[in-house]
Amino acid sequence: MIIFECSDTTIKRMPEELYVKGVCNFSGSTFDELPKVMEVSDALNLSDTAITELPKGLKEVCGNFNIRHTNITKLNDNLVIHRNFNFC
Repeated sequence: MIIFECSDTTIKRMPEELYVKGVCNFSGSTFDELPKVMEVSDALNLSDTAITELPKGLKEVCGNFNIRHTNITKLNDNLVIHRNFNFC
């Protein structure tokens, strides 16, 4: 399994586009905005981040999706989550 591990970092800015064929773990990171274009082929963990909204192009999370302890208040229309969704 491929894991893009970027947890507990002080990175402030993400790249404009991010394509990961595996798991993305951003938990505990300090950035407050995700890439404008983002594709993840497995789980996406955004817990304990300052993220407030999802990229408009994010339409599918094939694995678990975790937004616990974030300020995300709205999900994208037609967002498909294939496994667990953790939001509180």
